[in-house]
Amino acid sequence: ADASLPENYTDLGYLCNKWVGFGRGDVNNDGLINLADIVYLNNYVMFGGPGPIPFMHLGDVDGVTGVDGADVAYMLNWYFGNGDCPISDWAF
Repeated sequence: ADASLPENYTDLGYLCNKWVGFGRGDVNNDGLINLADIVYLNNYVMFGGPGPIPFMHLGDVDGVTGVDGADVAYMLNWYFGNGDCPISDWAF
């Protein structure tokens, strides 16, 4: 995308936010964090499916190094109301 064109600012801003870690948990890159993301992440961890899009660190929702089964469990606990939200890289 051409960064000099105003119509591309939203898409580029969204991608930059993902790059710094905002949006962890949205592993299928559809703009929502929902059950589809948990299924997608589980498919990657358990069956070698495609990894998180557009950056691998978006699947590391618990903040412990790497994407693994603990991240799937963390997402399940969050989604069903018993756990913490997916973490982000920056805190203000």
